[in-house]
Amino acid sequence: MDIEHIKKQWPLEPILSIGRFENGVINETYHVKTERNQYVLRLYNYRKHGDVEFEIALLHHLEGLPVPHLVEVRGSYLMQYDGVPAVIYKYLDGNHLKHFTAEQHEDIGRFLATFHAKGSNFVWNKKRDGLYVFSPERIEDMMHTVTSSDIPFQERLSALVQCVRACNPAVSLPSGPIHVDVKPENVLFYEGRLSGVIDFDNSYRGPFVFDLAKTMLWFGLDGPRLDIQKMKAVYRGYVKERTLRTDEFDALYNAMRFAFASHLFVDLYNYAKGIIPKSYFDFLMSDFYGAYSSLPSREEFYRYMSVQPSYATLTIKELRAKVQKTAPEGERETYSGKTIRFFSIFVTRFLARTPITPNQITVVSVLIFLAGVSYFVIPGYAAPVVGAVLVYISIIFDACDGEIARLKGNKSGVGDIYTEPVSHDIQYALMFIPLSLGAYMRTGSVIIIYVGFAAAVAKLMTRFLIMRFDVMQSILRERRGEMAPQRSVSPVPKNIFKQVYHFFNRNIFSSVGLVFPLLLFAVIDHVDLFLWLYAAGFFLFFVSHFVRQVLHVSRLSK
Repeated sequence: MDIEHIKKQWPLEPILSIGRFENGVINETYHVKTERNQYVLRLYNYRKHGDVEFEIALLHHLEGLPVPHLVEVRGSYLMQYDGVPAVIYKYLDGNHLKHFTAEQHEDIGRFLATFHAKGSNFVWNKKRDGLYVFSPERIEDMMHTVTSSDIPFQERLSALVQCVRACNPAVSLPSGPIHVDVKPENVLFYEGRLSGVIDFDNSYRGPFVFDLAKTMLWFGLDGPRLDIQKMKAVYRGYVKERTLRTDEFDALYNAMRFAFASHLFVDLYNYAKGIIPKSYFDFLMSDFYGAYSSLPSREEFYRYMSVQPSYATLTIKELRAKVQKTAPEGERETYSGKTIRFFSIFVTRFLARTPITPNQITVVSVLIFLAGVSYFVIPGYAAPVVGAVLVYISIIFDACDGEIARLKGNKSGVGDIYTEPVSHDIQYALMFIPLSLGAYMRTGSVIIIYVGFAAAVAKLMTRFLIMRFDVMQSILRERRGEMAPQRSVSPVPKNIFKQVYHFFNRNIFSSVGLVFPLLLFAVIDHVDLFLWLYAAGFFLFFVSHFVRQVLHVSRLSK
């Protein structure tokens, strides 16, 4: 578009200077200087308004990351220049580099992982076509366009399409907004550190591993070859922020092949349509295609890369910061919880090397727990002590499921709201049966059976009360049109009585807190006293919750 024409339509303060950026094949991007600010004007020559709306929403969601900060003009972030969608964003300080250090490659990987993590909860309910999403109909249409043209290198088309079909990353892999064009022209560095990532117009929802592979591809290009060390540096940075799941790691090689083939396929089509210039097409068919051809075999790729998920590169201290300090109560663990977390990180590091899922770890935890309490019916002094140790080990595994979820990023949302509480319900419902039978065998008093039964009922009734109360409040909020509050760590109460309740509930009567009293009473061979203590404690907690909820409901009824 003519610069003088752009000046006439410029909606902000008067322009001092304006110039077009040389980078960019399809869109037009201009650097605009005014007396007070510097801006970037971007014109989307081949985009519809709905496509640009997705980019605008995504950039707002990514606030806080080094991405373009959009400028609102007359109440909207989306403008028109002669019918062409356009946006203005504040100029990002930094320069494009031709050569990158290993640390800078890692910075790029870290950004990409942080972008994926932050974007995982991005919601977009409108249609958004992905540049590298290929339906059978789209493939046929693109092939027809290419073969109907007179462009060169059509003999490569069939093999590229075959790779696109065979190597497309599975939709079941972790997905969210992906950039698909993080390359040297789209990253800025200021004083040696990453200061900006631009050009989100091709972004859409897709598998994260594809975005990682595409970025590794761009920064691994070295003429018509691939520099594995540069690719490894990008990967290292990525997994320091977000660990690949096992299935993602296994898909990385095919994602790399797909990244090459899909890019070449799309731009064969774009060149046939006259969208990209000959100079860029020549680069693709020479250096880019040469690098694609030099991609090693799967076995060689993984051997050369020597890449492992980030648990292999993170120290125990780094792992604790990544998966324990970010736990719901990471900074306020109970005394017994702190001992659990001390050991759990070592188990987590081992389990992370396996394909086991957090929910499967929960099942293992429950089975070990039930095995542990079963030891209490075995005659002799040692069996209950062994049983208490097994219960302790089960709680270590119970901590590992959340740590694995945070480490691998495979949080389905089901674990903490269903699997975890149900597993505890099962434990509370069944644990007092063998404990009561064992205590009866040692004391000969049938009363202890009833005490154990009372402890189980009181604990489960308390959990049911809390669940019913939460459901009631959720329904009332929905009726009032209110949003559910964000889940957060419960604040420490200021009332002295509530503080006492809070301390005993978390440190002694919780699933984590009961393990040391259980071990103590097993060592002194008086599990019957453990049952009396917990029957009384659980009953008091039940009464406390019941009275508080009745008073709350009474106030609502007035």
